[in-house]
Order: sequence, then structure tokens, then C-alpha cells
Amino acid sequence: MENMENPFEALHRKLDALTYQVQKLSQPKPTGSNLKEWGGVDFASQITGYKPQTIYTKAGRGEIPHIKRDGKLWFEKTALLKWIETGIIEKLEGKN
Repeated sequence: MENMENPFEALHRKLDALTYQVQKLSQPKPTGSNLKEWGGVDFASQITGYKPQTIYTKAGRGEIPHIKRDGKLWFEKTALLKWIETGIIEKLEGKN
């Protein structure tokens, strides 16, 4: 009997490839000469490993580098990484 590929394995590989592409498309894109990566609470959660509620709490207490624009919290990747490594909160422009 011929060794045929399991059709579910092929579907799983295609689904993984599509998931990767969707994740890649949903990441914030740098514009112009600004090469910084910005994101919301979920972005900060992925970088720090903290739950989203902890991110909200730390931002409210000023314990994590962020800015707030139009009621939304924004986090910059390099500032978060520096904060993780050193504990120093980098002042981000436009903080309200």
C-alpha cells in the first residue's frame, strides 16, 4: 500500500502557516524614520510576561514606562526591555 500523507497533518501545517502570517500582519509597523515598536496592553504583556491586569495596575501607579493617548495605553518595546533589565522607567514623550 502506498504511504499517503495524513490530510489532517497537511491541514495543520497550512493552518500554522496562516496563523504566522496573520500574527505578522497584526504587528505594528514602523512609519518613516521612526523604527520603534509600539503596542497596547497585550503587546506589553507579551514582552514582560505580566498579565494584562498587572500591566494596567503598574501603568496606573507609574511603575512601567508608557504613554496614554485618547484613553489608550501605549508601550514602546525598547523602553520595556530597558525597564526589565535595569528597573529604570524611561520617560516617554507625550505622557499625560
